Amino acid sequence: MKKFKKVFLLLWFQLQTVAYRKRCIAGYLLGIVSIAVTSVNYYRFLGTHTGNLWEAFIQHFGILGNMTLIIFGFIIVISDAPFIYSDSFLKIHRTGRKNWYNAMWLYIIVQGILYYLILAVVSALILIRKTYINDVWSQSIQGYVGASSFRNNIPIPSPLLLSQYTPWSAMLHTFLLIVLYSVFLAGILYALNMYSNTAFGTIAVGVIHVITMLISSLERFGFLKPWLYLDNATLTSHFGENGLTLAHSYIYFIFSIYIIYLLGNFVVVHTDFRMIGSSENNE
Repeated sequence: MKKFKKVFLLLWFQLQTVAYRKRCIAGYLLGIVSIAVTSVNYYRFLGTHTGNLWEAFIQHFGILGNMTLIIFGFIIVISDAPFIYSDSFLKIHRTGRKNWYNAMWLYIIVQGILYYLILAVVSALILIRKTYINDVWSQSIQGYVGASSFRNNIPIPSPLLLSQYTPWSAMLHTFLLIVLYSVFLAGILYALNMYSNTAFGTIAVGVIHVITMLISSLERFGFLKPWLYLDNATLTSHFGENGLTLAHSYIYFIFSIYIIYLLGNFVVVHTDFRMIGSSENNE
């Protein structure tokens, strides 16, 4: 019980520490601006009609460019991993490396949930005057299926989205998949930054995302789709009989995150925190 108390206290101190840090604020602002633009466009798209509360949020992640911008916002929030500040050495000394390591992993997960939860709330607030909470797709989005061109920069929805999912189920899976993908990238960033004593991990996850995005866009690499993390993170990849199953994606992400956690658990024992340049002076 004492161990859990230390971990949660470290988590609480970390959340307080980053609340006013420039990187964290900048990352959140990038994500908020991105989702706000789509939500305003969706507000105009609805016209005089009403829509489900989460339709804009779901549609936002239907475009890889929007998804990439939001993910980069989260990377900025987490980019000061392994979270060594001026007062961190005393906390690590008092609580132990393993407790501190577990607390920072818990912080990444909590930060991921908070980040996307706030974006969802922002989207809902922008659309609240024209939306309802009933678990039914709006007439506007139903009529938009099969359109020949974009309207208000809103992606044309697949008919499979409307037939396989309700708005609330689509929202839930969109949210969970993007959170898991972001935590997966953040775990790599955390472990690599801790191992290299540099910001190498921050650069690496950005490159990983871009390369994966390019590979997934090429038909010749279609056989890799079940193992590409970006494809597993997008709800559109789960449409139809030939699409990925949600069970596969959730298990794949959880297993991968656990492997990264175990690798980082080994790295933290051998890390010289005095060599890490992540400090308040580097903000």
